[in-house]
Amino acid sequence: MRGLLAVLCAGLLSGCAAEWPSFHGAGDSTEHVRLADVPFYPQEGHRCGSAAMAMVLSWSGLDIKPAALETRFAQTSDPRRALMDSASHYGRLAYPL
Repeated sequence: MRGLLAVLCAGLLSGCAAEWPSFHGAGDSTEHVRLADVPFYPQEGHRCGSAAMAMVLSWSGLDIKPAALETRFAQTSDPRRALMDSASHYGRLAYPL
């Protein structure tokens, strides 16, 4: 039993020693990705969240304008929560990175 426990612990600990891929900051990346057909909605005032979310939702196939999302962003002080709630409300899954 001790032998099995030792092998199990060694296996778990060896997973901690694996090298993780290095991630580059936004300015360090040499690869660029351009998505075609993403609609552009200019930010009006300090309403970048609703404009950005409308662009993503429109690109995913919904006809959403920033004005339809403004109340969701105005009701909370946490823009991340508003993004997650908006995505969920429209049947989309937001995955935080």
